[in-house]
Amino acid sequence: MLGKEVFTATEYPQTLEIPLHSENAYQREWPMVVAFACMQPATAGGATPISSIRVASSLMGASILDMLTELKIKYVRHYRPYVDLPWQTVFQTESKMDVATFCESHDILHEWLDDETLRTEQVCQGTAMHPVLGERVFFNQAHLFHVSSLGTAAAAPLIEMFGENALPRNAFFGDGSELNADFLRRIRSALQKGIIDIEWQRGDVMILDNMQFAHGRRKFTGDRKILVALGEPHRPC
Repeated sequence: MLGKEVFTATEYPQTLEIPLHSENAYQREWPMVVAFACMQPATAGGATPISSIRVASSLMGASILDMLTELKIKYVRHYRPYVDLPWQTVFQTESKMDVATFCESHDILHEWLDDETLRTEQVCQGTAMHPVLGERVFFNQAHLFHVSSLGTAAAAPLIEMFGENALPRNAFFGDGSELNADFLRRIRSALQKGIIDIEWQRGDVMILDNMQFAHGRRKFTGDRKILVALGEPHRPC
């Protein structure tokens, strides 16, 4: 974090793509506006793909949106040393008491499995109403949190190491039932339609409606520095 609501883009291995998603769609409050600024383009690759959520929602169809609206999405995380982000970074504290206070105030179930391992569960929206357009749109990160987003080659060793019930991140329907492969495939396929790759040049700025456009990141080589600012926090009534 570089300043109030200004961050460097997600630190994630250059050799991997970041799937399309809306910022903070896995929470009950999210920014309506996401702004990007290119300080240093990559030597090769590193584009930011964007995709219309309204188009994707239409392609998914009413049956998927109805199911997501009714059941919602449960996110389950296990925070451990040296695996994914540490809880200290996510909760911005070194205090377990502060973590408990935050979780209780945000309806997040939390449990310390041992001195260093924290498990959290939260049920959030599967769809949301755009406050200006008045349209229901797909709005969650189930396809990103679900272990299948890693691909078989990367998911298999994680499942073998931690077990399916203790993965660093995973997603389920809000009632705890499994998200099946075909359901997730249809979501990912819809989001892939009509992608536009934003090829960065130094000084470029892009501002997105976070509920109308999903964004991601292509693989890249060299140095790449994209700043991200979040604005207009929104929490449905």
